[in-house]
Parts: sequence; structure tokens; C-alpha cells
Amino acid sequence: MFIRNKSCFCPKVGIIYSVSKVEPNNIPRVWTDVAPECWGSLVKKAAKIANKKIRIKLIDARSSFDSFNVIINPYGGNLPELNFVAFPVYNKLLDYIKNGGFFVNIADIPTYWSFNPLINRLVDRTPAVYDIHGAVSRNFQRTPLLEELALSAFNLGEQNKNKFKLDDRYSGYGEKEILLRLSRCVKIESHIESVTLPIKLRPDLEVTPLFFCNYGDGLCLISMSWLDREKYDKNFPRRECIDYGADNKDLEEVIPYLIIQKLFGIKYNKT
Repeated sequence: MFIRNKSCFCPKVGIIYSVSKVEPNNIPRVWTDVAPECWGSLVKKAAKIANKKIRIKLIDARSSFDSFNVIINPYGGNLPELNFVAFPVYNKLLDYIKNGGFFVNIADIPTYWSFNPLINRLVDRTPAVYDIHGAVSRNFQRTPLLEELALSAFNLGEQNKNKFKLDDRYSGYGEKEILLRLSRCVKIESHIESVTLPIKLRPDLEVTPLFFCNYGDGLCLISMSWLDREKYDKNFPRRECIDYGADNKDLEEVIPYLIIQKLFGIKYNKT
């Protein structure tokens, strides 16, 4: 899918924006308060800085993903679905990535939830585990996409904001480090390419909140941090993309940069 060496390369970025007959503003966003349409503006800005051309399209979950170089899910931990029998959006996404696509999830555990338009509500996609007393827990490793990608995720709980150094490969967006309030991370294993330098929780355990992961011939960029710490499941009306009030604002700049860097195979400095 990547034809970046051609001078005419003008990649298409599809941003999931609607599903079935549901209005976009009625699709819940989980742990992000950045409106879906804002990601188009942010990616365009990153492309302009790199002097590259890019096309953005807001798409329905029913649309084919095949013609897009990037698919962005802007709903955080929620992947909108069409039905909960065949899970056509999820399976279409796996085929897209496997065949060379580039999938970006902007916040939280991808596919932990799904929005079901048939009942107009969020539904857990992570299977429940019941103990002998009937108490329910849900294991991140069983979340559909994490299980498919063999990712081990951790809930870090309340964390203070700290600066985390970026790997040298990804510091060209203009900063050597980003300010983050960690919420969740994954264990760094052989198939994970961390954007930050490894965070050591124990001598034998290094984790990352922001990483690339291969699947088949394709690529995923996943940010586990929340873009809104206080609330989730927000439904704001369409608005201008200038003041998000987000908890991890640096991510709104670095994620679009990472998309452009991978698409064009470049490293650039925004200054």
C-alpha cells in the first residue's frame, strides 16, 4: 500500500465519523474530547509542515477501507460497529491492516468497547470473567484487537504528569520529550516499536504508552493514554478545532506527526 517514493504520492486518510443512520455526535467518544473532524485538521497541519500533500475524508463505518492509506478511529476505546453477530467493522479492519493498511487508534484500549447502532449504546467487547461470588472483571488481554495483536496491557491508575523522552527516531517533530499523564501502557515485546523510551516498572518489565505494532503486511499506531482524564462518553456538538482542553495535549501534536512520518518515510523538524 505504501508508494511513498513516487513524486505524485498523495495519501488518503479516512477518519471513521459515522455509522449506519446514527448522527456522528451521538457516537460516544471514550477517554477523548477531541472531535473526530479535528483529526483531519491536525493531520493536514502536520503534512503542511513537512511540505507534503494529503487527502482527508470523513467516512462511515460501512465504507470500504481499501482505498485509504490510513484509517483513524477517533473514538478512543470505542470502535463503532454495525452488528454484534458478525462484527463486520472489526473484521474489515483486521483484513485492512493485514493486507498493508495503517490503522491509528488515538486513545485508550482499542476495541474495549463498541457502539451498537441497533440499540444505540456502548457495549463491552471485552469478555466478562466471573469469580465464584459472581463479581465481574475484564482482562485487557481478551480485548479483541489486543488479543489479535498479542499485546499485554496494564492499568496504571492515577499518575502525575511527567515528561517522557521520545526515541530518537521520533523526536524530529520538534521536541525531544512529551508531557503525559500515564493511564495505560503495554509491555514492550519484540513486535512492538515504542515511540517513547521504555518506561521501566520493574527490572524485568518495560512498558510504553505510545507505540507501533505490525500485523501481517500492515501497521498499527496505538496511543494508550487518555486525551481526557476526567470523563469519557462525551458527545459534544460539532465545533471549531482549536481548544480541546485535553489532559494530554502533546499527543494531539505528536500523533499526526507520527502518521506523516510513517506515510512518507521522513524525519523532519517542525521548526
